[in-house]
Amino acid sequence: MQLEESLLHLSAEMVCGAYGASGGYRWDNLPYRTSTQLTRFFRSCGLPQYVHDGSTRNYWVFNVLCELNAKSSPHSPLPSPGLIRVIERLVHPLEFVNTDLDRVAAIEDLNNVFRAAGANFDLDKEGKLRQRGVDFLDRGVREAAILLGDSRFAGPDEQFRKAVDFLRGQPTPDVENCIKDAVGALEAIAQLLAGKDAKEGLPRIVDRLASQRTIPGSLAEGIKKVYGYRGDTPGVAHGMTQKQATVDEAELVLNMCAAYIVYLARKLSPKQGRNHIGPRTKGSVAGKESPNG
Repeated sequence: MQLEESLLHLSAEMVCGAYGASGGYRWDNLPYRTSTQLTRFFRSCGLPQYVHDGSTRNYWVFNVLCELNAKSSPHSPLPSPGLIRVIERLVHPLEFVNTDLDRVAAIEDLNNVFRAAGANFDLDKEGKLRQRGVDFLDRGVREAAILLGDSRFAGPDEQFRKAVDFLRGQPTPDVENCIKDAVGALEAIAQLLAGKDAKEGLPRIVDRLASQRTIPGSLAEGIKKVYGYRGDTPGVAHGMTQKQATVDEAELVLNMCAAYIVYLARKLSPKQGRNHIGPRTKGSVAGKESPNG
C-alpha cells in the first residue's frame, strides 16, 4: 500500500527529528539529525544511495520517502520494504544511544501518528512494523488454534498455524499459501470426522457427512464454496492467470476456515463443552495422529 502524502510529511519531520526551523514542528522524543546524520541514518536503513545534498532537510527527506513510497505493492497492507526499514530505524535502540530520549514514548508517538492517519499498521513494543489486527486475531481464529492443540489434530494444527504465519508475514503476507493451508487444515479435520478411510477431496467428504446427517447440507455447501474459492484462486491451486487474491480475501478465508474447523472439531468431541479440548501432549508428532486418534 502507498502512504498518503500527509503521513509522508509527518514521517519526514520525524526523520529530521526534534524540531524544525522557526518551530515549524517538534518531536521531543526523537533525536535531531544534521545533514551528515541524515546520510548516516539512511545508510543504516540499508539505503546508501540517499546522500543529503545540503538542501532543506525536511523537503529532502520528504522527497526520499516519496521515492520509497512509489515502490509499494498494491497487494500488501504495509508500506514498501524501504519505508518499513526507515520507520523501524526511527525507533531502533541504537538511535537512542547517548541520549536522554524516551524510546518507548517515541514508539507511541509514531503509533499515534499512524492511528490519526487511519493507517492499518503500527509498531509493536520491539519497534517492528506489523499489520494492525493480524496480531489481534479474530476470536474464531484463536478458538480454532486452541481446539487444534489437541494431540489428535497434530496435522491440521500444523497446517492452520502455517496459514496464520503466512498471513502475518512481513513485510508482505503470503496470501496464496495462507489460503492453501487454511483450506488444507479444514480438509484434514473433515477427513478425521469422516473416518480414517476417507481419502476423497473435501467436497466429496462433506457430501458424505451431509448424507449421513452428520452436518446439515447447507453447511456442506458452504464448505464446498470455500474449497471452490481455493481452486479458483491464482497461485493457490493454479497458475497466475487471473487476479491475485488480496490480504482481505485471505483473512476472510482464514476466518471462515477457522469457524468451520471449530464446528467440525466439536463434532469429534460431542461430550466436551466449548474450549475444553486439552492441549497437545509433548509426545505427539506434527502431521501424525496420536494413538488415541
